[in-house]
Amino acid sequence: MTEHSAHNLKNFKKQRKALKIRLKAAQREVHELKAELEKLRMEEQHKVADNLEYWLEEEEAHHVSIFSKIRRLLGGKR
Repeated sequence: MTEHSAHNLKNFKKQRKALKIRLKAAQREVHELKAELEKLRMEEQHKVADNLEYWLEEEEAHHVSIFSKIRRLLGGKR
C-alpha cells in the first residue's frame, strides 16, 4: 500500500467514525423527539377527554333542567 493510499484509508476511517458518532446522536435526538411527541399526544388526548367530560356534564345539566320543567308543567314534583 502506498503512503498516499494509507493516508486516504486513515482519513476514511476517521470520517466513518465521525459519521457513526453523528448518526448515533441523530438517532438519540429522533428517539427523544418521538417520546416528546407521544407525551404531547397523551396531553392532547387528556384535554379532549376533559373537554368531552365537561360538555357531557353541561348537556346532562341542560337535559335535567328541561325534564324538571316538563315535570313541573305536568304537575309533578321538583
